[in-house]
Amino acid sequence: MAGEIRAGILGAGGMGRSHGEVLHETEGVSVVAVCDNCHENAQILSDDLGAKCYNSFNRMLEKEKLDILYICLPPFAHNGQFEAAAVTHATPFTRHGGWINIKQAGK
Repeated sequence: MAGEIRAGILGAGGMGRSHGEVLHETEGVSVVAVCDNCHENAQILSDDLGAKCYNSFNRMLEKEKLDILYICLPPFAHNGQFEAAAVTHATPFTRHGGWINIKQAGK
């Protein structure tokens, strides 16, 4: 492998923690950033994983060169994060499916 895979976590609740801990223990993967709109949750998880803490998703994407992004948000909170990650060449993962409609695919 040429280098470690740089992972980001969006959502520092239970699912974010679960995925973050697995990634943290995975050889060849480094969790470099955690983002949540609740600063306290983001700070606790980022400290536990040795990652940078963000409260702004867009700022995290601007500052970090992510290879993968785990989107650990409830379905109602998905608002373009999948597409924004893909534009930065980070591979987005979400347990709720990464589907987009035909209109979105044309962008």
